Amino acid sequence: MVLALGFIAIPVLGSVGLSGSDLFPVPEAPYNILPYLFLGYLTITCGWFFIQRIRSPHVVRSMEKGIAAIHAKFEA
Repeated sequence: MVLALGFIAIPVLGSVGLSGSDLFPVPEAPYNILPYLFLGYLTITCGWFFIQRIRSPHVVRSMEKGIAAIHAKFEA
C-alpha cells in the first residue's frame, strides 16, 4: 500500500509542482490552477453525494444494486 501511495504521489507532484524544484516545477498559468479546480469539483461532487445519501437513501441503495448487477453480468 505504501508503494501504491508513492506511485500515486508522482503524478500529483507533477501536476501541482514543488516550488524551487527542478524535478517537479510548478506549471505555468493556466495549468497551475487546474489541479485545484479539479479538487474543488471533486469536493462539491462528494458533498452532493453525501447530501443525497442523507436525503434519499433509497437512491444510493438502487445505485448499489445497479452496480452489483453489472458486476454479476460480467463475472461469468
